[in-house]
Amino acid sequence: MRLHLITLAAWSTLVATLALFTRQALIAVPNIAKVYVYEPDGENFDHLLQNLQPWLDRVECFSMGLSDATGVADFFHDHNNCGNYSLLHSAMEASPFSTSKIFMINTAVESCRWLDGRPIIYKSDTQGYDEVIVTLVEPRVWDHVFAAILEIWRIPKPYYDVDAFAKILSRFECRRLLPYTDNLTVEQVMNFSLGTDSTFLDLVLSKPCV
Repeated sequence: MRLHLITLAAWSTLVATLALFTRQALIAVPNIAKVYVYEPDGENFDHLLQNLQPWLDRVECFSMGLSDATGVADFFHDHNNCGNYSLLHSAMEASPFSTSKIFMINTAVESCRWLDGRPIIYKSDTQGYDEVIVTLVEPRVWDHVFAAILEIWRIPKPYYDVDAFAKILSRFECRRLLPYTDNLTVEQVMNFSLGTDSTFLDLVLSKPCV
């Protein structure tokens, strides 16, 4: 069975490990037919292209971020953590930071690109913006996603449709916050997501539960 891999992982990875998840997935799962990677920061995007060079026949790389509308947005760069880039000012916490302009594209429209009937693996790590993007993805996409990894960071976030996020979680039989192995209810995941104590964990979703 041929698969799709959607990654928004490079927003918050170190330059030395840009596209690491994508590289490892392509090496470990040879039947991935297509990869869509989104990285709005120009310097990080150049490193991403270098790291994925052997697989560019299967990888489409986009120098832009996903948001609720197409246009230009402020992008924050943490001076104390070279892995912390975010659309959210709250992600900078007390660190000094700089700001650049990046291009954003409408998530609902862009995510339709991913639909061709193949199963999808979805990976995002967007420094507090994961829940927002997930709820903006075209709903039909979630019919095809059999596994997803999201970073859930408990910081103040912009408005997103909490009920829509809960419905997406309910599509998956397995909901685990790494490194813990307990399978969580939708309510438990939501309670963690809505906190504001600055802790963060990766949420793994899959169907069926494995």
